[in-house]
Amino acid sequence: PHDDTAWSIMTEQARHVDAFVSVSRTYGEKMRKRMAIPPKKIHVVPIGVETRGQEVSALPWDPPVIGFLSRLSPTLGLDVLIDAFLLLKKAPRLARTRLHLTGGLTGDDGAFLRGAKRKLDRAGILADVDFAPDAFAGDLRAFLRRLTVLSVPVPGGEAVGTYQIEAMAAGVPVVQPDAGAFPEIVKSTGGGVIYSPNDADHLAKALTRLLTQPALTAKLGRRGQ
Repeated sequence: PHDDTAWSIMTEQARHVDAFVSVSRTYGEKMRKRMAIPPKKIHVVPIGVETRGQEVSALPWDPPVIGFLSRLSPTLGLDVLIDAFLLLKKAPRLARTRLHLTGGLTGDDGAFLRGAKRKLDRAGILADVDFAPDAFAGDLRAFLRRLTVLSVPVPGGEAVGTYQIEAMAAGVPVVQPDAGAFPEIVKSTGGGVIYSPNDADHLAKALTRLLTQPALTAKLGRRGQ
Protein backbone atom coordinates (compact mmCIF):
# COMPACT_ATOMS: atom_id res chain seq x y z
CA PRO A 1 0.00 0.00 0.00
CA HIS A 2 2.88 2.41 0.63
CA ASP A 3 4.03 1.95 -2.97
CA ASP A 4 0.65 3.08 -4.31
CA THR A 5 0.58 6.00 -1.87
CA ALA A 6 4.03 7.17 -2.96
CA TRP A 7 3.12 7.06 -6.65
CA SER A 8 -0.11 8.94 -5.94
CA ILE A 9 1.76 11.70 -4.12
CA MET A 10 4.39 12.00 -6.87
CA THR A 11 1.69 12.16 -9.55
CA GLU A 12 -0.08 14.93 -7.65
CA GLN A 13 3.11 16.93 -7.10
CA ALA A 14 4.24 16.47 -10.72
CA ARG A 15 1.53 18.93 -11.76
CA HIS A 16 3.57 21.72 -10.12
CA VAL A 17 6.80 20.88 -11.99
CA ASP A 18 7.61 22.82 -15.18
CA ALA A 19 10.13 20.39 -16.65
CA PHE A 20 11.50 16.90 -16.05
CA VAL A 21 14.91 15.68 -17.28
CA SER A 22 15.09 12.02 -18.22
CA VAL A 23 18.26 10.05 -18.96
CA SER A 24 16.59 8.14 -21.82
CA ARG A 25 13.49 8.32 -24.00
CA THR A 26 12.41 4.93 -22.65
CA TYR A 27 12.50 6.05 -19.02
CA GLY A 28 10.89 9.40 -19.81
CA GLU A 29 7.98 7.69 -21.51
CA LYS A 30 7.59 5.23 -18.65
CA MET A 31 7.42 8.03 -16.08
CA ARG A 32 5.17 10.13 -18.31
CA LYS A 33 2.58 7.37 -18.37
CA ARG A 34 2.97 6.45 -14.72
CA MET A 35 2.67 10.03 -13.44
CA ALA A 36 0.38 11.52 -16.13
CA ILE A 37 3.04 14.05 -17.19
CA PRO A 38 2.38 16.07 -20.38
CA PRO A 39 4.89 15.07 -23.10
CA LYS A 40 6.11 18.66 -23.52
CA LYS A 41 7.44 18.60 -19.94
CA ILE A 42 9.81 15.67 -20.59
CA HIS A 43 13.31 16.57 -21.79
CA VAL A 44 15.82 13.82 -22.57
CA VAL A 45 19.48 14.42 -21.73
CA PRO A 46 21.48 11.22 -22.29
CA ILE A 47 24.05 10.23 -19.69
CA GLY A 48 27.70 10.63 -20.62
CA VAL A 49 31.01 9.54 -19.09
CA GLU A 50 34.46 11.10 -18.97
CA THR A 51 36.54 9.79 -21.88
CA ARG A 52 39.76 11.76 -21.49
CA GLY A 53 42.60 9.34 -20.89
CA GLN A 54 40.44 6.32 -21.68
CA GLU A 55 42.42 3.57 -23.36
CA VAL A 56 40.54 1.32 -25.76
CA SER A 57 40.47 -2.39 -24.96
CA ALA A 58 42.46 -4.68 -27.22
CA LEU A 59 39.53 -7.14 -26.90
CA PRO A 60 41.48 -10.17 -25.67
CA TRP A 61 40.90 -13.51 -27.38
CA ASP A 62 43.48 -15.70 -25.68
CA PRO A 63 41.30 -16.28 -23.76
CA PRO A 64 38.19 -14.13 -24.36
CA VAL A 65 36.81 -12.39 -21.27
CA ILE A 66 33.17 -11.63 -20.42
CA GLY A 67 32.67 -8.80 -17.93
CA PHE A 68 29.91 -7.90 -15.47
CA LEU A 69 29.94 -4.39 -13.99
CA SER A 70 27.23 -3.87 -11.39
CA ARG A 71 26.28 -5.02 -7.90
CA LEU A 72 26.99 -8.74 -7.63
CA SER A 73 23.37 -9.71 -7.18
CA PRO A 74 20.63 -11.70 -8.94
CA THR A 75 18.53 -8.53 -8.91
CA LEU A 76 21.03 -7.18 -11.46
CA GLY A 77 21.00 -10.39 -13.52
CA LEU A 78 24.22 -12.01 -12.31
CA ASP A 79 22.46 -15.35 -11.86
CA VAL A 80 21.44 -15.31 -15.54
CA LEU A 81 24.99 -14.49 -16.63
CA ILE A 82 26.55 -17.22 -14.48
CA ASP A 83 24.13 -19.83 -15.88
CA ALA A 84 24.90 -18.63 -19.41
CA PHE A 85 28.62 -18.93 -18.66
CA LEU A 86 28.08 -22.53 -17.53
CA LEU A 87 26.44 -23.25 -20.89
CA LEU A 88 29.20 -21.50 -22.84
CA LYS A 89 31.95 -23.50 -21.20
CA LYS A 90 30.46 -26.74 -22.55
CA ALA A 91 31.43 -25.73 -26.10
CA PRO A 92 35.02 -26.85 -26.84
CA ARG A 93 35.81 -23.67 -28.80
CA LEU A 94 34.79 -21.53 -25.80
CA ALA A 95 36.16 -23.75 -23.05
CA ARG A 96 38.89 -21.25 -22.11
CA THR A 97 36.55 -18.25 -21.83
CA ARG A 98 36.81 -16.33 -18.55
CA LEU A 99 34.30 -14.29 -16.56
CA HIS A 100 35.29 -11.16 -14.63
CA LEU A 101 32.82 -9.77 -12.07
CA THR A 102 32.94 -6.45 -10.24
CA GLY A 103 30.63 -3.74 -8.94
CA GLY A 104 30.33 -4.12 -5.18
CA LEU A 105 27.93 -6.08 -2.99
CA THR A 106 25.80 -5.78 0.11
CA GLY A 107 25.27 -8.17 3.01
CA ASP A 108 22.26 -9.65 1.25
CA ASP A 109 24.43 -10.79 -1.66
CA GLY A 110 26.73 -13.07 0.33
CA ALA A 111 24.48 -16.12 0.33
CA PHE A 112 23.87 -15.82 -3.41
CA LEU A 113 27.59 -15.58 -4.17
CA ARG A 114 28.41 -18.57 -2.01
CA GLY A 115 25.81 -20.62 -3.86
CA ALA A 116 27.07 -19.38 -7.24
CA LYS A 117 30.64 -20.36 -6.35
CA ARG A 118 29.50 -23.84 -5.32
CA LYS A 119 27.68 -24.23 -8.64
CA LEU A 120 30.76 -23.13 -10.59
CA ASP A 121 33.00 -25.37 -8.50
CA ARG A 122 30.82 -28.42 -9.17
CA ALA A 123 31.15 -27.69 -12.88
CA GLY A 124 34.94 -27.48 -12.50
CA ILE A 125 35.16 -23.88 -13.76
CA LEU A 126 35.36 -21.79 -10.60
CA ALA A 127 39.00 -20.97 -11.37
CA ASP A 128 37.84 -19.32 -14.62
CA VAL A 129 35.81 -16.70 -12.76
CA ASP A 130 37.40 -13.60 -11.22
CA PHE A 131 35.33 -12.20 -8.32
CA ALA A 132 36.56 -8.67 -7.62
CA PRO A 133 33.77 -6.76 -5.83
CA ASP A 134 35.97 -3.78 -4.92
CA ALA A 135 37.49 -3.15 -8.36
CA PHE A 136 34.54 -0.88 -9.14
CA ALA A 137 35.87 1.61 -6.62
CA GLY A 138 39.44 1.14 -7.83
CA ASP A 139 40.79 1.21 -11.36
CA LEU A 140 37.57 0.80 -13.33
CA ARG A 141 39.23 1.64 -16.63
CA ALA A 142 41.81 -1.09 -16.15
CA PHE A 143 38.98 -3.56 -15.52
CA LEU A 144 37.23 -2.53 -18.74
CA ARG A 145 40.41 -2.79 -20.81
CA ARG A 146 40.66 -6.49 -19.92
CA LEU A 147 37.24 -7.35 -21.36
CA THR A 148 36.14 -8.74 -24.71
CA VAL A 149 32.42 -8.13 -24.11
CA LEU A 150 30.27 -6.85 -21.24
CA SER A 151 26.86 -8.12 -20.15
CA VAL A 152 24.67 -6.98 -17.26
CA PRO A 153 21.35 -8.79 -17.93
CA VAL A 154 19.17 -6.87 -15.47
CA PRO A 155 15.63 -8.32 -15.25
CA GLY A 156 13.30 -5.58 -16.48
CA GLY A 157 16.17 -3.43 -17.73
CA GLU A 158 17.21 -0.02 -16.43
CA ALA A 159 16.72 3.66 -17.25
CA VAL A 160 20.15 3.60 -18.95
CA GLY A 161 22.73 1.36 -17.33
CA THR A 162 25.79 3.61 -17.20
CA TYR A 163 28.03 0.53 -17.32
CA GLN A 164 27.04 0.22 -20.98
CA ILE A 165 28.39 3.69 -21.76
CA GLU A 166 31.54 3.05 -19.72
CA ALA A 167 32.18 -0.20 -21.59
CA MET A 168 31.61 1.41 -24.98
CA ALA A 169 33.99 4.25 -24.10
CA ALA A 170 36.63 1.53 -23.72
CA GLY A 171 35.67 -0.03 -27.07
CA VAL A 172 34.00 -3.01 -25.41
CA PRO A 173 30.69 -4.12 -27.01
CA VAL A 174 27.71 -5.01 -24.82
CA VAL A 175 25.29 -7.94 -24.88
CA GLN A 176 22.03 -6.86 -23.25
CA PRO A 177 18.44 -8.11 -22.90
CA ASP A 178 15.50 -6.53 -24.69
CA ALA A 179 14.39 -4.61 -21.59
CA GLY A 180 14.25 -1.05 -20.30
CA ALA A 181 16.42 1.41 -22.19
CA PHE A 182 18.97 -1.22 -23.25
CA PRO A 183 17.63 -1.48 -26.84
CA GLU A 184 17.53 2.33 -27.11
CA ILE A 185 21.18 2.69 -26.10
CA VAL A 186 22.41 -0.15 -28.30
CA LYS A 187 20.42 1.09 -31.31
CA SER A 188 21.64 4.68 -30.94
CA THR A 189 25.30 3.65 -30.60
CA GLY A 190 25.59 0.43 -32.60
CA GLY A 191 27.85 -0.77 -29.80
CA GLY A 192 26.36 -4.16 -29.03
CA VAL A 193 23.61 -6.71 -29.51
CA ILE A 194 20.19 -7.25 -27.93
CA TYR A 195 18.72 -10.67 -27.17
CA SER A 196 15.33 -11.94 -26.04
CA PRO A 197 13.98 -13.42 -23.86
CA ASN A 198 16.26 -12.69 -20.92
CA ASP A 199 17.31 -16.19 -19.93
CA ALA A 200 20.59 -18.09 -19.75
CA ASP A 201 20.05 -19.99 -23.00
CA HIS A 202 19.43 -16.92 -25.15
CA LEU A 203 22.19 -14.94 -23.45
CA ALA A 204 24.63 -17.81 -24.07
CA LYS A 205 23.69 -17.84 -27.75
CA ALA A 206 24.17 -14.07 -28.05
CA LEU A 207 27.55 -14.24 -26.30
CA THR A 208 28.60 -17.16 -28.47
CA ARG A 209 27.86 -15.12 -31.58
CA LEU A 210 30.32 -12.42 -30.53
CA LEU A 211 32.91 -14.66 -28.92
CA THR A 212 33.24 -16.75 -32.08
CA GLN A 213 33.39 -13.78 -34.48
CA PRO A 214 36.30 -11.50 -33.55
CA ALA A 215 35.78 -9.26 -36.58
CA LEU A 216 32.14 -8.60 -35.65
CA THR A 217 33.02 -7.98 -32.02
CA ALA A 218 35.76 -5.51 -32.97
CA LYS A 219 33.36 -3.73 -35.35
CA LEU A 220 30.74 -3.31 -32.63
CA GLY A 221 33.42 -2.15 -30.20
CA ARG A 222 34.58 0.56 -32.62
CA ARG A 223 31.01 1.72 -33.21
CA GLY A 224 30.30 2.01 -29.52
CA GLN A 225 33.55 3.77 -28.78
